[in-house]
Amino acid sequence: YIGEDDYVCLSKDRYRIYFPLKETDLDLVGVYRALVRAERKFRELCGYESDEILVEICRENEFRDRFAEKGVSFASWVEGVESGGIRLWISQLKGKEPQYVGVVVTHEYVHYALRKLTDDSCPFWLSEGLAVYLSQELPSRFREILCKAVEEGRYFELELLERGGEILKQGEDIRVLVVAECESVVRYLIERLGKENFARWVGKISFFGAERALEEFGLNYYLLEKAWLRWVKSKDY
Repeated sequence: YIGEDDYVCLSKDRYRIYFPLKETDLDLVGVYRALVRAERKFRELCGYESDEILVEICRENEFRDRFAEKGVSFASWVEGVESGGIRLWISQLKGKEPQYVGVVVTHEYVHYALRKLTDDSCPFWLSEGLAVYLSQELPSRFREILCKAVEEGRYFELELLERGGEILKQGEDIRVLVVAECESVVRYLIERLGKENFARWVGKISFFGAERALEEFGLNYYLLEKAWLRWVKSKDY
């Protein structure tokens, strides 16, 4: 046992999963398998593997308490909380289909791996965009909202999305647009640079920052944004 609650730790290889022992319906095998798949996807794209992977499965009320302690309002759409490891809600795992669990676990693993790989200097747009890119197909509604915003010039500049968490609090429509834009920019970068150079760029972020590291490929945020806009307008979403 750890602490004063009913949390225990399940360890296998480099994985440590903390969970409440009294929650008997958790599919821990499914969570573990999802972690293994997520790590493989990230390694194949970014060439990185973490020495140790820590996952904490918490009750929703504990998330609310932790947000309150930091003076941060709790958002209903949050599925995981960035921390030293990966934190997930029990309510997002219990009784869910394996595919859904895989999406949630993969999404949060990517956030975790990017924090480690970039030494906590990963821009929000890359972290969110790659998490969506590797975890699921972007819903058609998201693509439609993005295309309309681009057509009307209502997209967000990358500088605003460097640390864009606050933007997500502006409402559901804004959240959808931000997520769609982040995923689209990341998808474009991978297509433009190729997987090898994309991994090379991500690996240099901790040393130079995201924008400066792009200089090797003849880009900065302004040029990337303009090239991405042309790409979106030419794509049949």
